[in-house]
Amino acid sequence: MNAAAPRLPTTFVWLITGLIALHACMAATRVVASLWVLREGHDERMVGVIISLFAVAPIVLSMWAGRLADQHGLQRPARLAMVMGVVGSGASALAPNLYTVGLAALLTGGALSLAAVSGKPWLVEWLSYDVAWKLLAGGLAGWLIGRLFGWLTFKVPGTSLAKTGDGLIAIACTLVAYGATEAIHGYGFLAVFI
Repeated sequence: MNAAAPRLPTTFVWLITGLIALHACMAATRVVASLWVLREGHDERMVGVIISLFAVAPIVLSMWAGRLADQHGLQRPARLAMVMGVVGSGASALAPNLYTVGLAALLTGGALSLAAVSGKPWLVEWLSYDVAWKLLAGGLAGWLIGRLFGWLTFKVPGTSLAKTGDGLIAIACTLVAYGATEAIHGYGFLAVFI
């Protein structure tokens, strides 16, 4: 006796299809945007700015996406994400300049995060706290503490930290960077290597 296989609701099928198309749109926009920026004669730093805009939007929109999904369910954020992806990639295709390419990066990156995160509140918390805050805190604290110890070691007159040749100074700098970053709930391991 073979039971009929359960059918997926058509809404779910359209949602998955939309997510796949949205991901393809974002990936294609990321590649085309970076190549377009280089072809127009901008330097590599501008490519880095454009690529980082794809990551900025998910960080900014993650909490809002979770609240929107809690209030309205999954369909409204998913529909909004599809509109954001079409508007972003369409704007850069119709009028390619640096501003529309940046807008496309923000909208397509944000659209993917809005669609993917909207149904999963735990993922919103993970993206906003564990990824965004801990990485940002770890990177910034490591950079600041490294600059501080570099200044203390080599620039401050009268200090003999650089002249001691003692390996304990390097270990102390590493431990201070790790401990201070962990105290502010950042990734201390990242801070040590920056």
